[in-house]
Amino acid sequence: MFLDAILLFSLFSFNSLIRLILLFLNSPSFVKMCSSYGNPQSIINQLKIFYKIMNTFPLLSLINYLFIIEEFKR
Repeated sequence: MFLDAILLFSLFSFNSLIRLILLFLNSPSFVKMCSSYGNPQSIINQLKIFYKIMNTFPLLSLINYLFIIEEFKR
């Protein structure tokens, strides 16, 4: 499900990045993990994992950059 969200993100504009991050932060597994650890460091670790997942799909990053360029042209 999370990878589907990343693929869907590549189809939308750069503003969808905020929505995707919020979706990730509100996912049940993330909330459960944070409550079990109980410290803010776990949030930072989850964001690092999220960043690594985004970097494993360079084509999606390229598509996102193209969307950013298109938005700045408007």
